[in-house]
Amino acid sequence: MIIDASVGVKWLIVEELTDRANALVGDDMSVPALFYSEVANAICKKARRGELELEPVVEQLPKLRLITTTIDDASFAARALTLAHELDHPVYDCVYLAIAEAREELLVTADVKFLRKVSGTSYAPLVRPL
Repeated sequence: MIIDASVGVKWLIVEELTDRANALVGDDMSVPALFYSEVANAICKKARRGELELEPVVEQLPKLRLITTTIDDASFAARALTLAHELDHPVYDCVYLAIAEAREELLVTADVKFLRKVSGTSYAPLVRPL
């Protein structure tokens, strides 16, 4: 199963659907290398908005590598670009989809905008909401 950053954030901070994200821990989960930067960016945005204290979350970041397997995403960039153009959606989200497609695995996401983009397309069977 491929996990996107919207799920990873929920492993570090308590928010809606954190219980579902935590229930995935222990499953065979893979993420592209960009996952860690995306999770850190989301946390940074929340800290800037005053939603959380940054330092305790920074200390938890290394645990993400313990519960996931990292995939080198460089070879998926071209397909992600094609998917992003087709879906009119950011490339970085489409990297996850390109990996799921190539590996014939499910992509699990809590990203409602992304779920709407793939809904009704041939990619919908590859994507599962958290």
